[in-house]
Amino acid sequence: MRRDEAFRVGDRVNHRVFGEGLVLETSGQGERQSVVVSFSSDKSQRRLLLKYANLTRVEEAEKNTKLS
Repeated sequence: MRRDEAFRVGDRVNHRVFGEGLVLETSGQGERQSVVVSFSSDKSQRRLLLKYANLTRVEEAEKNTKLS
């Protein structure tokens, strides 16, 4: 992940298994960078290493489409 693509608290993200969630916390750097995400599907909070998590940011356009 490039530095300009880093996740921030408040970002909406999608995970292929856990679904859509909200980033609550970020920590670490490089190989040890992780996020805590609250997932809507099962109301769980999970700490994920970004190196393995394969998260994608939910774009504003996708959010607006879902609201329509």
